[in-house]
Amino acid sequence: MISIGIEINDLKVTGLVSAIIVTVTLILLTYYLLRLVLRFIHFYKETLDAVAVVMEHAEAGDYTYRVSQHENIDGYQAAMWTNSLMEKLDSALSLSSEKIIALIQRDKPNTDPLYVVQSGIDQLYEMERFRTAIEKDQNIEEVYERLIALLRTRWNLNDFNI
Repeated sequence: MISIGIEINDLKVTGLVSAIIVTVTLILLTYYLLRLVLRFIHFYKETLDAVAVVMEHAEAGDYTYRVSQHENIDGYQAAMWTNSLMEKLDSALSLSSEKIIALIQRDKPNTDPLYVVQSGIDQLYEMERFRTAIEKDQNIEEVYERLIALLRTRWNLNDFNI
């Protein structure tokens, strides 16, 4: 028969040292992983902050502002797509607002091209509705009555000659 004699105190010390080593290793590993995750998130946060600034400028009517490119590749696609969308919006709204300004009367001065296009579409729609309505009139007197009603209700003109 073989017997081994081990002191209980030695086992306690060895177990305690092993538990301390495992705890320190877990703490260091957790710290390293948290730093890695925070660094990873930081790159996306920078890109999202830049996109938020671009959207803030767009809300104010400035569609020329773009997301600045950083060295990180992580948020590159989001920045690229945002810049591409803003470029399309800027070019389409600028061209459309220039053409619509020639066709419409603007009630309020506003430099936002989106407002100009929206206002122009509203006025063109109203003109089309009026044109459709006068095409349905049977004779010229009905057209004149419609014009008189429009002048009275829209611009509060009561004394005029047609």
